[in-house]
Amino acid sequence: MSKRRINQQQSGRIKQIQAKRRVDDVANMHETMYGTVIAHYGKYTDVKSDQKTFHCKLRQNLGDLVVGDEVVFHLQQQKEAVITAIEPRKTKLWRLDERGQEKLIAANVTQVFVVMAPVPEPSWLLLDSYLAAIYHLNLTAAVIFNKNDLAAQSYAEYWQLYNDLNIPILKTSVVLKEGLAELSQAMQNQRSVFVGQSGVGKSSLIQALLPHENLTVGDLHEATGLGTHTTSTARLYQLPNGAVLIDSPGVRDFNLWPMSSLDLAQAFVEFKPYLGSCKFRNCTHTHEPSCALQSAFTQGKIALSRWHNYHALLERFKE
Repeated sequence: MSKRRINQQQSGRIKQIQAKRRVDDVANMHETMYGTVIAHYGKYTDVKSDQKTFHCKLRQNLGDLVVGDEVVFHLQQQKEAVITAIEPRKTKLWRLDERGQEKLIAANVTQVFVVMAPVPEPSWLLLDSYLAAIYHLNLTAAVIFNKNDLAAQSYAEYWQLYNDLNIPILKTSVVLKEGLAELSQAMQNQRSVFVGQSGVGKSSLIQALLPHENLTVGDLHEATGLGTHTTSTARLYQLPNGAVLIDSPGVRDFNLWPMSSLDLAQAFVEFKPYLGSCKFRNCTHTHEPSCALQSAFTQGKIALSRWHNYHALLERFKE
């Protein structure tokens, strides 16, 4: 069954209902609880409140819920409850699903770690898709190059490229126990989310950071070399240093929402010095004459991979 599209009027009505519920809940403070969604599966969620975890049902017409949401819930039985409202989100990370609808990944996060590895083969288009989304959602981006013990020297130029763009690069290896302390420090006082391809080792990293957790860690598919979906649902973890981390399921692709050529170009930080200098005000930087970006590219000021990925994303928006 296809997902019902919610129009603006219905969305506004849902927000009004939730706002009223929050007001009503305050009037009954003795039976109201507040917490954070740490896992979501179907009609049920796990919510953490005051270091206790409650198994919660969702009230109907609540709207989409995602890990990281702050919620209002009412206790029905010991450690069982019903969620009655979702607090307004400070931030949200999302993509388009196969129906062109908004698919939430995590809520109330401050930074996004795109996890990559030498196997499966890194997708630079996937990375640039994530970076464009992170830019427009006003979040902080960082890249983890995991399984560094398997790294080939051929990737060095890519990491230098992104490092030159002031995107933090952390190199980690669970096998060699390298980079884990630096990663933990980078997450301190932040609410972070791990995203990336299946099989890059997101769960292995969390297991190394939280050895007391019993996580399932998968192997690459022998025939395809692609990652298996070890993490089937997002989950929130609390690190000893106070950091909050959300692990999201691995993906093969990231469907960025359509945007104008100008909006996309602004997400490619090395393009910014040349924007507004083209002959034509509505230049798409694809075929127009006297294009400042095209000139910068031919002069070697823009990397080939980034130039190609910009155009590849523009082509996707036309599909």
